[in-house]
Amino acid sequence: MPTLVSYRDGHGPWQTQSSVGGDYQLHVTNDFQFLVVCADSTGFDAREFASTSSEVSHEYVLCSKNRVPVQTLR
Repeated sequence: MPTLVSYRDGHGPWQTQSSVGGDYQLHVTNDFQFLVVCADSTGFDAREFASTSSEVSHEYVLCSKNRVPVQTLR
């Protein structure tokens, strides 16, 4: 689970968002940015995303702090 989820609609103020059953709902009108922070005792990983409501309706973000990267087999 993320330590922090925050977003802003356009150039408005940043707002924190709480999870409902592991999902986060962002209420945006057009362009938006969101920030996901995952943390543990060794540090944190922060990722910022930007999009428009017409480009994406669902986005899946995995907290991947301290996970081994996926390798492609050939």
